[in-house]
Amino acid sequence: MTDIEQLVISWIAGSTQYRVATQRPNPAPEEMITVERTGGNYDTYYHVQSPVVAVQCWAKTAGRAKAMAYDVATAITDIDHGPRVQKLGVDGMYYFPSEDDLPRYQIIISFNYQED
Repeated sequence: MTDIEQLVISWIAGSTQYRVATQRPNPAPEEMITVERTGGNYDTYYHVQSPVVAVQCWAKTAGRAKAMAYDVATAITDIDHGPRVQKLGVDGMYYFPSEDDLPRYQIIISFNYQED
């Protein structure tokens, strides 16, 4: 089964210049993107994943995090994902500061992914 987080990471890394991973390293860079699957389902009959994915844009300021979020949302929707991806959409974008009050914007995306 396809690793959806790695798939989304490859989209972002291939279409932007941002550092992107599933977790922030310690110490963390001033700017980076993190990707985590937060929900969705898997249709075992048709072999279709329907993930919900959080894409978090971390930066030194809220304004920069927001600009990164718009860049990433545009990049994700503009690239050619091929025939396995359907119904891709940006379902939300909002300010979501971390627990230690670091500026962060979060994008929620969803799509269908047809497995082999």
